Amino acid sequence: MKRFLLLMLALWRQQLKLYLIAALVGAGFGVLVLAPSYSFIYSQEINSGSRLSSLEYMLSQLSSLANGNLAESHLILFYAEIGAMLGLISVGIYGALHKHLSRIEQLKS
Repeated sequence: MKRFLLLMLALWRQQLKLYLIAALVGAGFGVLVLAPSYSFIYSQEINSGSRLSSLEYMLSQLSSLANGNLAESHLILFYAEIGAMLGLISVGIYGALHKHLSRIEQLKS
């Protein structure tokens, strides 16, 4: 019984690491991609005279973020949360698909 509990604890730790890594990667995606993308779209709607390409704008926003000069810093946490949720949802979907595919493989053999 003790061995079984240790095995279950090890599996839960492994899953916790997987979900934590997915949340961190998703948060990074939210901060580094979603926030500058939204800011670019918003600035293009407000200031249509700007001639920066989307890549140039995102790079300038990332350099501003690295220097701490971002005007909309209150949105960074929001986009980190959105990205973390997307990461967790994608891991959940992947886990469900993997479980179903392994079940199909088991039924085939």
